[in-house]
Amino acid sequence: KVKSKMASQRMKAHVSKMENQLVKTKRAIAQLIAEDKIQSARIKVEGVLREENLIRVYEWLQMMCDLIHQRVKQIEVSKKECPEDLLESICTLLYCAKRVDIPELTEVGGQFKAKWGEKWFNANIENKSGRVSKQIIEKLSPQPPKRAIVDKKMKEIATKYDLDWEPGDDVNEEDMPAIVGHRNEYTV
Repeated sequence: KVKSKMASQRMKAHVSKMENQLVKTKRAIAQLIAEDKIQSARIKVEGVLREENLIRVYEWLQMMCDLIHQRVKQIEVSKKECPEDLLESICTLLYCAKRVDIPELTEVGGQFKAKWGEKWFNANIENKSGRVSKQIIEKLSPQPPKRAIVDKKMKEIATKYDLDWEPGDDVNEEDMPAIVGHRNEYTV
């Protein structure tokens, strides 16, 4: 109970810190666009998109921790199995424990392992049960964002800082990642 509340509080602090950093990074990207350093801006925008995804994941995990905190009595009385209505939240927390910088999630996972056993824990830690939220899996994916998504974010940043920038049509393949050199976008 205490660890889930602590994890929720830590995530709230992380989100606040990350949002403040994003403002600075977006300002730096606007400066790069103004200086016509578009490829450098694209690289930084990829980082912004990852951070925005991580913020969203933290917000979802925070809600899941709060739910677990509220339903701790229901968890205590369940003997052999995780309550069905909490399964997605608990499996998602287990899946994220190694993928986000919140040590309390690992401790919460250890408590679930002690409660329902090693076999149950191992079946759920890497989403072998398929119960982890699909949105979270997608947001934590290591795949680089598509070029169109990066360009859309760059246009959004350029507009916010009153810059006249349009994505170039130097791309043949719509699904190409943002970085030069990926999928033969540009080779030397």
